[in-house]
Amino acid sequence: MGISAALIARPAGWPDGDEGGRGPELDSVLGQVRRLCSTAVGDAALFSFGEAAEFAAGVEELARAVDFLQLVGAAAVDRARKEAAAADSPVLDDGYRKSGDFLRDRLQITGTEAHRRLSLAGDVLPRTGITGQILPPLHEELAAA
Repeated sequence: MGISAALIARPAGWPDGDEGGRGPELDSVLGQVRRLCSTAVGDAALFSFGEAAEFAAGVEELARAVDFLQLVGAAAVDRARKEAAAADSPVLDDGYRKSGDFLRDRLQITGTEAHRRLSLAGDVLPRTGITGQILPPLHEELAAA
């Protein structure tokens, strides 16, 4: 499967289909990106230099936003798993010992990438204190970048 086919394909959700926390905004953006991918090669072949440069800049901005959302998603999985463990919830009967292992298999990424996302999320996303208050990121200057 080529890169564009992988982006356009909609993998089946897991474990309960596509139901859950994605929400209508993410579904809408995914649909728009899939449509963009389906015509991007042909469209880009007709761009002038200026249009090509603007397109590349827009794609880079999108990639940075996606990178941020990947960290948010990884942190959410890790938080939910820790809360489930504390509550002795059956959600942890998913066969994974660690959040990184779950992310690796669920997202089809390497273990190294899963660990990188979890580690970076812990450093650059706001934290929750012991009493529930929101704390700034460990590395505020990096988070602001």
